[in-house]
Amino acid sequence: MAPGQAVVKSEGGRKRLIIDYRGLPYGPDVAQFSQAMKDVVEKLREVDADEVVLSEYYERIYNEEQTNWLKQVADLLSSLEADAVWSPSHLGKSTASKVLAPRHDAVLKILNMVSSDPFKAYLTLVQELKNQMAALSALEGEDADDLKIYVGTLKFMRQKIEGIDLIQKMKNYLTQLGSIPEGRTAYHTFFESAIKPSFIGSRIFFTGTEGLELVDQYEVLGTKVYVYKHPDRVELLYYINPPEYSLPPEKYFLLEKTKEVVAQHRPDTVEFMDIAQARKYFRKVYVATIADLALKNNIELSVEEKEDLATIVARYTIGYGILEILLSDRRVTDVYIDSPLGVKPVYLVHGKYGQCQTNVIFSNEEARSIVSRFRALSGRPFDEAHPILDFDLEDLQTRIAVIGKPLALDGIAFALRLHKTTPWTLAQFVDNNMFSALNAGMFSFFVDAQASMLIVGSRGAGKTSMLQSLMLELPQNLRILVQEDSVTGGTPIVVEKNGKLMSTTVGILVDGLIEKHGKVLFNGVEKLPSNPEKIKVFSSSPDGELQLADVSCFIRHKTTKELYLVKTESYKEIKVTGDHSLFTFEQGRLKAVKTTSLQCGDDLVVADCQLNSNDGTISLSRRVSLEKIAEITNLGQVNDYVYDFSVPHFENFVCAGILAHNTQELPIPALKRLGYSIQRLKTRPPLGGGTETEVSAEDALRTALRLGDSVLIVGEVRSGEAKALYEAMRVGAVGNVVMGIIHGESAYGIWDRVVNDLGVPTTSFKATDFCLVSAPIRFKGSLKRHRRVIELTEVLKHWDTDPGKEDGFQSWLAFNAEKDALEFFEDQVKENSEWLKKTRQLRGLTYEDIMSEITARGITKQYLVDQKRKFDIPQLLEADYAVRAHNKYLLLSEKQREEIGGVDHKLLLAEWKKWVDDSLIKDLINLKKT
Repeated sequence: MAPGQAVVKSEGGRKRLIIDYRGLPYGPDVAQFSQAMKDVVEKLREVDADEVVLSEYYERIYNEEQTNWLKQVADLLSSLEADAVWSPSHLGKSTASKVLAPRHDAVLKILNMVSSDPFKAYLTLVQELKNQMAALSALEGEDADDLKIYVGTLKFMRQKIEGIDLIQKMKNYLTQLGSIPEGRTAYHTFFESAIKPSFIGSRIFFTGTEGLELVDQYEVLGTKVYVYKHPDRVELLYYINPPEYSLPPEKYFLLEKTKEVVAQHRPDTVEFMDIAQARKYFRKVYVATIADLALKNNIELSVEEKEDLATIVARYTIGYGILEILLSDRRVTDVYIDSPLGVKPVYLVHGKYGQCQTNVIFSNEEARSIVSRFRALSGRPFDEAHPILDFDLEDLQTRIAVIGKPLALDGIAFALRLHKTTPWTLAQFVDNNMFSALNAGMFSFFVDAQASMLIVGSRGAGKTSMLQSLMLELPQNLRILVQEDSVTGGTPIVVEKNGKLMSTTVGILVDGLIEKHGKVLFNGVEKLPSNPEKIKVFSSSPDGELQLADVSCFIRHKTTKELYLVKTESYKEIKVTGDHSLFTFEQGRLKAVKTTSLQCGDDLVVADCQLNSNDGTISLSRRVSLEKIAEITNLGQVNDYVYDFSVPHFENFVCAGILAHNTQELPIPALKRLGYSIQRLKTRPPLGGGTETEVSAEDALRTALRLGDSVLIVGEVRSGEAKALYEAMRVGAVGNVVMGIIHGESAYGIWDRVVNDLGVPTTSFKATDFCLVSAPIRFKGSLKRHRRVIELTEVLKHWDTDPGKEDGFQSWLAFNAEKDALEFFEDQVKENSEWLKKTRQLRGLTYEDIMSEITARGITKQYLVDQKRKFDIPQLLEADYAVRAHNKYLLLSEKQREEIGGVDHKLLLAEWKKWVDDSLIKDLINLKKT
């Protein structure tokens, strides 16, 4: 917009009058500048609006009440003009100019003041009326009749002006003040506006906090967070006050100018950067730009101020805007933004305070920007043909779900689920009263005894958190691995090493790294699960854009499988195992195809990333292309190393000029740090929007089952994979612990869903050992929800058709709301439990042995909770300390078995507690002191 130009925008059913003040000699402030108030009043005489926004390098937003005050001024002015109060007939009977002229000038002076300073116009009017009333008292006859007409007009104008809300409020305010302040000071009381940088689409409001009770306050990313309780509202209020909303004008100027300067800056290598690299790179650019602009405009800034401003610019350019603050608060579990946007504030679920309304109003402008980023990061479409976007935002540990038209009738809406950065532990659940320590010991024993369990519950019941806590009870010598063979060692590859491009072979690269930095050996697979020399390989996005990507793991292993030589028409060639996948294109997206499924003449995805032998330069392309396969040759069985890389996000790499699939390794960072070797299978999202390169959950599960004796964790049992899962469980193909999540409310409800909805044969359901059900409980009708385990049910095996009718379930635990505890049906379990009998038989344990082990494990969890509370060291219950404590318990148990042929739990617990006191608690207390 040009300076002074105005536009009305509609959003969320509200109309906003926006006036551009850049380049004008006065600022965008109704309270401070009379001309700004006049601009707004004049515009409101022409258009209708619910809010007024004055935009320069920042925006001043005047809410609906303030806008109504100004609209009343505009209507007043129009009304007085329509009545032509300056006309001679309203000024008196006389026709003498020397009589009418002063009156005419006085009325016009007042009218001209109304739009820019209505209260001064009112005071001037009152003074003029007072003067004329005094003059009238001294007149008689025709002179008195003449003046009465003018006095009547002044009274009429006074009545009109006193009828608008702004004048009434100012009169009351000044009466309380006892004096009339100079200049426009009084307007600052009534036109205190919300302020935000002009490049931020969303709005934050701070009004109405006077009558609220402050419940809590803390800081996130330099932003103040306030939690309030409203006397008349069920939900609490979660208000944020980011630093970008309370800066002086010169800093807003620098923010806006910095954004303008760097908007066109995009280095050639930026598409090769991961998110962390991009943020680091652009932050340096922003700091330098801010420093330069500050110097040119004589604005003094400290080093810290430059860094702070760069952080703000980064948040709204390469970051996630205002959402970044909400998603960085790890006390929050969910964030919801409903459509139509711009109407209702964002609301969220707080881990401590439940559902809260925020003071953030998300705009369509911000939504379009953020969805564009999500599309780029996920590589998935989002349009009317694909109205669902579902993926994990890894850098903020958040599950993103976006819906749009035609699915969402009112436009884009968001549901964001924040993952806990460290897994929940059983001890933390005990501390939060989700179940007792004895229950925790029981669940821990089930994991140790290789029970197959379904974690059941509704959304928000804590299913995923419960699954995480049970995973931490696994001995660390068990693994979940997804393995795929790869390319031969002689395959040429272009990589970036410590910032420099070079050409080498896969074998030389991986062998050299493993020899230099060591390896981890598991089931014959040699892995370097880190990247000490910052190796990057060329990788492709789902739509064919090439970029340099970090390698997270280097892999080699011996194979005796058949090798295949694949050649293209331009003589590119690669040697791979038959199970390994190369790529073709289908509907503009990459599609992985196993080598044994390829034929001559098929299209193959290739990329020009090779060393030119003539001049030693490296030729690079920005996009992949297609070439026909000229030859596929079976080279027979080999006994040699094959190699692979794990490349997060896109799961492919370019070698020999051909795009190859890589090992699917998406590690759970926290569990990796704790010593677990865990890889998740990346599967196609259940609600659409996936790409052809993504594997279905059923196929991924069948692949995992080939690994034999491995722990199997199914993130959610929801469709076709259920058949494969139960088929494998029934014939014993898994051979170890099986745990999965499924939506439901009870063991019988899960049987009904698995059999009738997912198509699993009813007798196959008996492969499930236990259903562990959790739910949010509202005690005695309270509005607050508390997560509790409400049911533990064993699935018995001696029934045929309907477990409900044939006594196919044995209840172990059931929730008693009056006691807020799970009741253990010990006598029935001891008599009827088939799983208990099987475990006793296979492990050579008595019932007393089993209960003693369960009790001891429960005591360990309770001891951690008690010590955490005693010394105020919440870290003791976090995963790193809880896992160390559990590992020590297992090691001490094993030591006793070796020394005395069994376990003396009394001695075991005494030794374990001493170790906890000396090793864990002492460290945490010392850390707390420092």
